[in-house]
Amino acid sequence: MDPKEEVLQILQEFQKGYDKREPDKAKEFVERLFLPGEEVSIIGTSATSTEDVEWCSNREKVIKIIEYDWKYWGDLVLNLEEGIFHVDEGKAYIGLMGFIKERIKKEEYFDKTMGFIKTIIEEGKISHQEKLLEIIKGASTALEETQKGENYFWPIRLTFILEKKEDEWKIRHIHFSYPITGYPQVRVK
Repeated sequence: MDPKEEVLQILQEFQKGYDKREPDKAKEFVERLFLPGEEVSIIGTSATSTEDVEWCSNREKVIKIIEYDWKYWGDLVLNLEEGIFHVDEGKAYIGLMGFIKERIKKEEYFDKTMGFIKTIIEEGKISHQEKLLEIIKGASTALEETQKGENYFWPIRLTFILEKKEDEWKIRHIHFSYPITGYPQVRVK
């Protein structure tokens, strides 16, 4: 079989796992699709430092982020028809686009925003000015997004690194990221 087709089969299995969303089977999913041992990783969309929960640098953290995604995240849909596929001598680099789709009711969005605002108010490490700026940003985003309807579609990019071990392709690393068109939301202080 063509190596690209073999790699594509792993990506299809990855998509099936995200389609089924069975958090109690996340460990089995990782055992089946990822390299054995601790040399596996995922960088999630909200990781802004190596200390963040979505900077997953070992098997246990990889399992936890997949469980979390399957419980709480929207539906991941990968475009496996197009992308960057570099497959050579037991190593593969794949860059894909896709989207996250989620239905969020207006009141649910407002409830989450009010919880966010409460957390910001109680935060002791930032100034009153920073608190107000965060509250304004969160509230204006909630108002703007809820006017667009309850169906949300966010573009997403995924980068995969796979290795062939003992005649089987396995995932070593995945990086999830959102494309942006303006200034990044997070700045280094």
